[in-house]
Amino acid sequence: SVTTEAGEVAEFLKQRSGAGSGSMKVIFCTYKSAHKLGEAQRLLGSEHRFDLAIFDEAHHTATMKHSYGAHALDDSNVHIQYRVFMTATERVGERQLENGCDEDRKVFSMDNESDYGSLAYKLSYSDAVRDNLAKRIQVVRGNLDGLYDVKVHDSICDYRIDVDKQKIQAHDVARGVAVAKAMKEYGAQKVLIFFNRNDDAQAFASWAPALKEMPSDLQVWALHGSPRMTIAERTAILEQFSHAE
Repeated sequence: SVTTEAGEVAEFLKQRSGAGSGSMKVIFCTYKSAHKLGEAQRLLGSEHRFDLAIFDEAHHTATMKHSYGAHALDDSNVHIQYRVFMTATERVGERQLENGCDEDRKVFSMDNESDYGSLAYKLSYSDAVRDNLAKRIQVVRGNLDGLYDVKVHDSICDYRIDVDKQKIQAHDVARGVAVAKAMKEYGAQKVLIFFNRNDDAQAFASWAPALKEMPSDLQVWALHGSPRMTIAERTAILEQFSHAE
């Protein structure tokens, strides 16, 4: 079941399931709800502790001491015997918000063994590519700064261009042309494009393949994924992307 009620969490932890009292209990929790685990423990008594906590995307814990991300790092908040931290983007560089060593203003750093323990395993990106666990990628940034100049933006914001029988705003077409030119220049055949809004991504996928600037030697098609989709739908899209020639 799903809950953010500390009392319900405490009841779950008290229950016995299966034969004997040593049955395993697993709780999945977000960083923002970690304080609920501490509240549940206090309801159960000071002796309760979790045997193991696995912190995925653990760079979110490398923040200010009293932020929700770092809450479960301290046994006084959530009593945990062993902690395992996993991240692909280790956040390091302990800082103080003000001069001095005010502990309350501490910002955690993942290279501090007193907080995170010693490094157990590290897989570099180059090793992951070598072992076929990841694909080599290249990040390309299109220089569209001119579009955000106030005078330029005002002059084209109401201008529409026909693309595949659709009237598309000029600045959106400019983004599509930038993608097409990058594909030609770098010989890219598979491209991931990130948008701030789901509707923009869906619209772009509907007309961008029809741009005449797209590589003529490729049959260009586009799909979009969004949080509105089910996991199965997003997985199907990524599999299509992965297996496309």
